[in-house]
Amino acid sequence: MKQKLTLSLDAADIRAAKAESRRSGKTVSDMLADAIRRRTKRKRKGERWSDRWGGTLAPLTEADLQRDDKLGHIARRIRSAKPRTAKTTKAKRA
Repeated sequence: MKQKLTLSLDAADIRAAKAESRRSGKTVSDMLADAIRRRTKRKRKGERWSDRWGGTLAPLTEADLQRDDKLGHIARRIRSAKPRTAKTTKAKRA
């Protein structure tokens, strides 16, 4: 159920909102509601960054290693890092 809400905005912001409303074909109320929903939308629970984006990036190239920026620095650190080994647990003594 929709309820009324009174807002205080600068005249220029009101004009801009109304102009955008006409361009988009949405009411100012709908535009504000969409903005609030986008802002407060929760991330999917349990989704890790690597699950979502893993595999979408290309492997590092020689050109990446030669870059003189943050990406190049990160690429060189990744390339020079020692590979991680799985931790082994000691067998329990009987």
